[in-house]
This record gives sequence, C-alpha cells and structure tokens, in this order.
Amino acid sequence: MPSDFYIFFEKLKEDGSIEEILSSVNLQLIGPYDLLLGKLPMIEEKELYLIHWRFFYDPPEFQAVLKCKGKSQLHFGYFRDNPNEAPEFVASNDSEKDCKITPLAHNIFGAVYTYLQNQKQHSPFTSVACHKLMEKVKKWAESENFSLEKYDMKKRQSKIVSKTFHGAGIVVPYDKKTQMGYRPLVENERTIKKLFEKIENAQEQTDKDKALSELQPVITYASIAMDESDFGTGLEIGINMFCSEDLLWIWALVHKDTLDKLM
Repeated sequence: MPSDFYIFFEKLKEDGSIEEILSSVNLQLIGPYDLLLGKLPMIEEKELYLIHWRFFYDPPEFQAVLKCKGKSQLHFGYFRDNPNEAPEFVASNDSEKDCKITPLAHNIFGAVYTYLQNQKQHSPFTSVACHKLMEKVKKWAESENFSLEKYDMKKRQSKIVSKTFHGAGIVVPYDKKTQMGYRPLVENERTIKKLFEKIENAQEQTDKDKALSELQPVITYASIAMDESDFGTGLEIGINMFCSEDLLWIWALVHKDTLDKLM
C-alpha cells in the first residue's frame, strides 16, 4: 500500500477514536484497513480475502478502503493499472447506481477532503463535523506534503489505450513502434453496449441466441488479438462485460458449451 494509506490511519489514531471521528461524517474504514484495526475476519478459503469488501462493480484494479456508513454503496478506493505499481489515483463508486469509477485525488487525504467538501454543501446534518475534519485533513496533508488537488484525467489520457464502461479507461504495455499490446475491438463502444442490452433484454431463447451470435465475432476477434500478444483487447472486452449488470449471465450464455460439459 502507498504511504498515504498508513499515514492517514496514524493521523486518525493520534486524534482520538478512529471510528468516532469518521462516523461523525458518515464514513468508516474498510478493506485492508480492517487488518490495521484488528477486524479482519478469519476465512478458511484464503482466496476469499481477495474479495473482502469488494463491491459489485469493483474490477480487480479498484481496491476499496473507505465507505459511507450503513446501507450506502458509495465507497472509495485505490485504482491501480498494474498490481506491482503504486496506485494511479483514489476514486469513488456507488454500486447501487452504476459501474462508474470517478477519480477524486492522488491520495486518500485529497479524496476524503473532496468528499467532505461535497458533503458539507449537501448535508446540513453533518456540515459542522465535515468542516472540522476538513481542517484537520488539510493540516495533516500539508504536514506530510500530500497534495489535496483533484485528480486531472487529462494527464491520464495519453496513457489510456481504450475507454471502458466504468470511465477510468485501461492502461496496458503498448509498443507504438510495433503497435503490439492493444488493438481496437471490432465494434465500437456504442455498438457493444447495444449488443449487451439486447442480450439482457431478450425474452425468448431465440432472441438470446440471435443477440449472442452478434456478440460472438467480438469475442472471437478479442481472442485472436490476445493470441497475437494484443492483451489489452481482451482486457477491454472483459472489463466491459464485467461492468454490465448481468455479467455472469452473459458469460454463461457465451460459454454455454463449456458449462454443459462441466454440468
């Protein structure tokens, strides 16, 4: 985890009860913070730790560390393009609404500050608490040389090889000279969205089969691209399928023959 992850936790701990401080502005620490809080549950199947506090639309690149309290699905986390590199930014997503990932800041101090700024304007019930914590977060960030500036997506555009349904785009190794690493899908984003909608809204099996037959060339093309080392193409279609509401159902339909063999 990046240094701001730990320093934010330490600053909260020094100021008093972490849970009380965050609860006053309707927030709570989750995910890897559970380990620091001594709240990480014992799970026999170790792989399940990988989805601890993972929300419905969170791709593997997005790691939730903070959420609004209660039943709210609004959460915040680090977004990485590469698991071996530092996070690109801290973002938010509300899984109850859609799959959109909204970049907020370069670090958790900036993300929390942005949230408090918005909360202060929209919620009279927590405005005073938000103002107090904003001042503290600003002081902490300045003392540790962390910027509170909002993340600028324009700077990321030059690295993005393709847009995605969640809006954050994908960044993969790409050699401009050989043009190896990524190639555009055979259909554009609008067409693929329409194909997904056809599958999701199909009422009869014949309609589903027809929609799937239209989607199959896109899947086949992506598979060929990956065979030829353009792995970003497979990631793009995979992320877009993941961001559709009925991902598992679509996958099951696309791989019906495989499922039949397994069953």
